[in-house]
Amino acid sequence: LSSMETNDVANGSHRLEITSGISELWRKRLFTDLVLVVDGKYLRCHRFVLAAISPYFHGRLFNGQRESVTEKLFVNAASVKIVHQVLDFIYTGSCKLTAKNSEELLKTASLFGIKSLRDKCDTFLSDSVGMNNCLKMMKLATETKALKLESKSRSAILNNFITLYQTTAFKALSASDVISLIQDNDLRVPNEDVVCDAVLSWANSDPKLRKSALADIFKHIRLPHVQQHYMKYVLGNNELVKENVDCKDIIDEAKTIHQDPGRRHEVNLPRLEYRNDARMDDVIVILGGTASGGAKNHLRQNVSGFNMSLRKWFPLAPLPYGYDSGTTACVCGNDIYISGGGGSRQGLTLYESCVNTWHICAPMLVGKRGHAMVGFGSSLFILGGVIGQSDDGHLRVTTSVEEYDMKGNDWKKCGNLNEAVWGMSCAVHDGKIFLFGGYKDRHHSTQTIQIYDPATNSSINIGRLPI
Repeated sequence: LSSMETNDVANGSHRLEITSGISELWRKRLFTDLVLVVDGKYLRCHRFVLAAISPYFHGRLFNGQRESVTEKLFVNAASVKIVHQVLDFIYTGSCKLTAKNSEELLKTASLFGIKSLRDKCDTFLSDSVGMNNCLKMMKLATETKALKLESKSRSAILNNFITLYQTTAFKALSASDVISLIQDNDLRVPNEDVVCDAVLSWANSDPKLRKSALADIFKHIRLPHVQQHYMKYVLGNNELVKENVDCKDIIDEAKTIHQDPGRRHEVNLPRLEYRNDARMDDVIVILGGTASGGAKNHLRQNVSGFNMSLRKWFPLAPLPYGYDSGTTACVCGNDIYISGGGGSRQGLTLYESCVNTWHICAPMLVGKRGHAMVGFGSSLFILGGVIGQSDDGHLRVTTSVEEYDMKGNDWKKCGNLNEAVWGMSCAVHDGKIFLFGGYKDRHHSTQTIQIYDPATNSSINIGRLPI
């Protein structure tokens, strides 16, 4: 056969002729085999056309039930005017959208499963979103799966949250809607206290029905970032919160972080995250060290930070003086403390991250190196360490535990360890300080695990490391 005899012809005009012809048949009401009954009015159309474009009509017309074989199909989901406009779109591909009909057309197109009409309504309505209607539009978008409208509405709510949470429309949201908003990292609020205000306002608008949902919502508030006075005087005096045991547990967890920043790792991570608008990033900080070449006593004062989000290094304020390997550092909230060092130095230095500045604090009672240091509430605890060496060269290792008051900038001796140790690892858990291993002197290590309890200023041994 020749190529002329086998060549398929694809002509776009043919499709246009078919659709135009079907549209003309509908306009003249020719060969119609179905009547839609809406508000008592009759709308004649073609069964196969509706079934081809709408899953809703396909299901009703071919479900094997009585309505699938009758000429009349009752439609109660929309007004006759809206259904007629939908039919106009089905047959012609066009529909005039206005501020008055677009919302109902979106609902009806979504119900009938007519994606092309739903998308046109979605685009039209998304251009009209503003602060005055964004809450209403988000609800509509969620119901109809209008993605552009949902994105635009959500963005408007997140950017104007501080104004919108006081409105009646916000108080009418479901618990799941509130959770969806407050767990979003793009929520723009000056502080987390505002989020608490919004949740309490929402709950207090219908306390009987909403008190049961309060604990689920509280799980999504960044309570460790709520100010302490707000937590004490506002949350602590709210009747709905006081009556809810689960809410109190979540608040107690946040109070623990306020009192002891070292226990941040014990809290579910999302509640510790800063919102994007807070301009807070996780940063790894490198402090000092020995200059390249390993020159003895040549200590660097450089401080560098690595931004985990940007994946970039940047310089921070330099150390006030060099520190060697006997120095101990710990993080308290967003600040860093450094203490002791070579020659059993007494110094304590504070880095304030919010102002990128180092401060010299009150010196330790006794100079140390190789000690443990942890933040606990508003205090620092210094445990064990080397306090010097004897005339015969043996290290003098101490059991002493000292406490530094961050607010008062002063020290006191508060207790002793069971065993003198230096170079150990430490961690805070459940209100107690755990010490793992370390050295008894210059050459002999220990496998002992000790616990120091700041509440009783006492120490016990609880076991041994496996190696």
